Amino acid sequence: MSMYLIYPKSNFIKARVLLIVFLICLNCGVSYGQNQFGLKFKRIRAICRTDNSFVTYNDSLSPKENIPSIVISKIKDLYKKTYIINPWRNENNNPVIFKVSYSRDIDIYIVKIYFFNGILYRLIAFNNVTKITTTISPIINGKWMENQERGFSKNIHFLENPLIYFQDINHEGKKDIIVKERAHNGDVYNAEVDHVYSLDQKMNFNVLLCIESKYLYFLNDCVINRSLKDDTIVSELVCHNNKPIIIGKVKIKPGIRVKIVDRKVYQPEFQNFLITGSGIKDETFLKRGYTFKY
Repeated sequence: MSMYLIYPKSNFIKARVLLIVFLICLNCGVSYGQNQFGLKFKRIRAICRTDNSFVTYNDSLSPKENIPSIVISKIKDLYKKTYIINPWRNENNNPVIFKVSYSRDIDIYIVKIYFFNGILYRLIAFNNVTKITTTISPIINGKWMENQERGFSKNIHFLENPLIYFQDINHEGKKDIIVKERAHNGDVYNAEVDHVYSLDQKMNFNVLLCIESKYLYFLNDCVINRSLKDDTIVSELVCHNNKPIIIGKVKIKPGIRVKIVDRKVYQPEFQNFLITGSGIKDETFLKRGYTFKY
């Protein structure tokens, strides 16, 4: 004998109606956001700061410039591919876009995208002579950077201006691009991660290296600072504004696969913290940074 669970017909009808209403509202919300952005796209302009960088707060004072149509098309494409944009997070529903100068011919646009409870920064390079623009845009997690790390205590405000700058990391006579990111995972992980990119002739960003330049050590409110000197990452421990103590050095070889060439440990208790305190394997972190998001 078969047994069936029987529910009142009216409950099924109510459930179906509620589901349909929910789906309609969700679709309308997404469509509204995309339409609003689309309506504003013809009028958006890029913020050009005197420090040739970008900021995580509302900059309404810096001058603005027009954006090339090919770059606007790329920005539209990025918005379409971002999962359910939240159009109500920024004033007037306008995208926030910064422009920095990489060279005489090349500009880099930093596009701030709000979605759900998160923030992304996307990078687009554009050659004003060849009219070539980026195909694949790197992603920087901006959630924990917003309003100059608002919400964190002042002793762990890691980011310092500029948030993007250029330096010849490989000593190959060409400027590399360094972008700072604030990484966070509750009480487990607090750090600044610096993403280092090279820019090729097709205006694509190639990852050279990720450096955990600042890490909040879980004991005694100490911070591990890291700097790249030639081909070596130098790690120093700073506690309560005392004199920095060098805990180790790691010689690396940047590239498609970042390789660790040599290690020198000066403080044995920190031998597992010479690259990162994230718990991620050293070689993986050097290539990808801190990929966990919440």
